[in-house]
Amino acid sequence: MIKDNLKRKLKKHPLAYSIIRCIYSFIRFDIKWQNYQNNKFIKKCYSEFESGQKILERTYGKIKVCYEAISPKNYWHLAISSQWEDKFMNFLFEEIVKEGYIILDIGAHTGMYSIPFAKAVGPNGKVYAFEPESKGFAAIRRNIEINSLTCVIPLNIAVSDQEGVINFFVRPDKDTHSIFEKTLAPSPLGIQETMLVKTSSVDHMIENGTITQPDFIKIDTEGAELKILNGMKNAAKRIKHILVEIHEEALLLEGIENPKKEVEKRLQNLGFTKLKYLDDFHLLSST
Repeated sequence: MIKDNLKRKLKKHPLAYSIIRCIYSFIRFDIKWQNYQNNKFIKKCYSEFESGQKILERTYGKIKVCYEAISPKNYWHLAISSQWEDKFMNFLFEEIVKEGYIILDIGAHTGMYSIPFAKAVGPNGKVYAFEPESKGFAAIRRNIEINSLTCVIPLNIAVSDQEGVINFFVRPDKDTHSIFEKTLAPSPLGIQETMLVKTSSVDHMIENGTITQPDFIKIDTEGAELKILNGMKNAAKRIKHILVEIHEEALLLEGIENPKKEVEKRLQNLGFTKLKYLDDFHLLSST
């Protein structure tokens, strides 16, 4: 793999980074073979969805769930756990998430994590699923219904470090929706819609009773991770684990020179002493 420090420097120059990635992939046979297999699986998923297959069944450890996909891409992402996250999801459900936990799923999209989280915490726990984008929010509600769950509370809110109403940018064919207008992962069709969404912080929502104190937080928000961490200074004192998907490209665009180090530092400042990368960009922090 291209070394992290070199990648960070190159990502400041998107064109050069893209060219070097292409050259690197061309000379690596194993990468070419993996890309071939991935493309084959993508075609299979798109074909199944377009033929009318919308429901998928997944198993994480002992947890069985069903999802209803909202698009061919969503069907594919659910089939591979978005970014191949099934490589560590079994670990999460067997070792980290406990019965009775209160969980915040921030950036829930269509409920890929929210649904198995709910089954893992059981009726004595609770999952707050945050998704500001309207189609994803509707899909979460549908997947809650399909799985007959009563402990998931969907919230149509963008979590950040402040209260208010902000612009939220939706790239419907890319699923890189975020609070940031600029992105290195734009819509292939050039589509970018703007919608107004309510925003709030974890600390404020606990104070006003919107949510209860969480034990576990998962964050996947296309670059808003630092803002979200800034908004939970009080709540962090009683949180056991935070899982952050670090979006390096988005954070670089926001002027963060070393995104991973900055996220690590922010977590440590909140009192999380144990940091573990589950893959290249999913960081699990624990007290």
